[in-house]
Amino acid sequence: MLRLKLHIGMLLLDRIVLDTVNCSYEGLSGILENGNIYYIDKYFSYLYEFSPEGRLIERRLGVGRGPKETIIQHIDINAFSKNGELALLGSNVNFDVFDNTYQAQARFVVPYDPTTTDRERFEMYSYARDNFSCRMYEDIIYIGMISYVRSSFQLFQPRNRFFAKFVSYRPG
Repeated sequence: MLRLKLHIGMLLLDRIVLDTVNCSYEGLSGILENGNIYYIDKYFSYLYEFSPEGRLIERRLGVGRGPKETIIQHIDINAFSKNGELALLGSNVNFDVFDNTYQAQARFVVPYDPTTTDRERFEMYSYARDNFSCRMYEDIIYIGMISYVRSSFQLFQPRNRFFAKFVSYRPG
């Protein structure tokens, strides 16, 4: 049995109330290099920037084909570079890359073949959809991925005891 001791001497939490914006209530957020807070709406594709006090500074992007709009209609993950460039990844494996003035610099779709067995292809892996990690350093976008298990190997079905000797889980 694995035991873990965790001691926290003091934990102070604070809340920041952001100005109200028109959004789908599903999005991505974080802190920009300048200390401002951002919120990217996953469905409306708006990028909101707030001051550290929660005041709306500006709304950017949105869905469209203009030079300061994104063609991505469902944003899965994003990454900002240290210089303020922004990369967006959509659920159709489509990318938009913007410079630090939010001008579109690159738009592309990665060809997807779910039937491939080539281990060099990204389709052999799945995105860790619940806990995405994405970073951009210089001109390279890094996305955390996990190994993909084909449906023919049903690891977690009750009739499969593959992990029975390794893992035991008891609720409560």
